[in-house]
Amino acid sequence: MTDQKRILVVEDEPDLCEMLFFEFQMKGFPVYQAKNGIDALEKIEVYKPDVVVTDIRMEEMNGLELLERLKKENVFSPVVILVSAFSDINPAEGYRRGAEAVFTKPFSLHALVESVYRLTSPLEERWKNRPADVPWYRVTIAAADLEEGRRTRIIDLGRGGMCFQSTEFHLAHGDHVAVCADWESSELSRLEAIGLIRWRARFEGDGDAQGYFYGVEFEYISEETLAPFLAWLQTVQPVPYIPAFEVLEGFPEI
Repeated sequence: MTDQKRILVVEDEPDLCEMLFFEFQMKGFPVYQAKNGIDALEKIEVYKPDVVVTDIRMEEMNGLELLERLKKENVFSPVVILVSAFSDINPAEGYRRGAEAVFTKPFSLHALVESVYRLTSPLEERWKNRPADVPWYRVTIAAADLEEGRRTRIIDLGRGGMCFQSTEFHLAHGDHVAVCADWESSELSRLEAIGLIRWRARFEGDGDAQGYFYGVEFEYISEETLAPFLAWLQTVQPVPYIPAFEVLEGFPEI
C-alpha cells in the first residue's frame, strides 16, 4: 500500500510510457501521463504530482528544461527522476541540476519504484536509520566555510548529498562511504553522514597526484547533525541534489 503519492510519467515513447504507467498503477499509486515537457506542465497544474518521472530527449520541451522549470518554482517538490540513455546526460549533471535520481536505460523497475518510496518519505525519517552495511571507507574533510570548500573543490553540499575529492582511495559506484565534514565559520558547522557513491570523475592534481571527485547520496545523517542540516536546507534551499564542482576534469564514470 502507498500513502497515495501521485506520479506523473513524462515520456514520448508509448511502449515505455505504458510500462511505467502500469508498474506504478500496480503498486497502488495514482499515476498520470504526459508526452513532453509542455504537456507535463499542464498536467502538473491540474494533478499536483508528488513525483515526476521524465525522459530527457523529447520535442517541444525536453526533460532537462522541465527539470529547470520545476526546481525554479520549488526545489523540494515535486521530486524529479530522470530516465534516459547515458549519452543524453551523465548522472553528475542530472543531480547537479536538481534531479533527485537519475536512471539510465536499461534500468530496474523495482529500483525505480523503491526510489519513489524513499524520495517521498519525510526527510527526518529518510536519514535517521543507519544502514546495515558498514562502510569500508571513511573520510574527514575540513574547510573554512562552505564557499571556500566549493571554491577549492574540496567539498560541496546539496539537498540530498555532497561531493568531495580524494587522492587516497578509488571508490566504485554503489560503495558506501562515511563522511565527517567540518566548517569553521558557516551556518552549518558539522555534518556526519553515510552515503552511496552515485558518480565519480577522475582528476589530476599537482605533480603526480591523481584522484577522483565523488558524488555521494546520503542514506544516513547522525542524530547530532541532522537537525542543523535540515535547518540549513530550509534556509539555503540549494537546487543541486548532489552537487558537482563547477569544473569537472574528466568524464564521470559509473
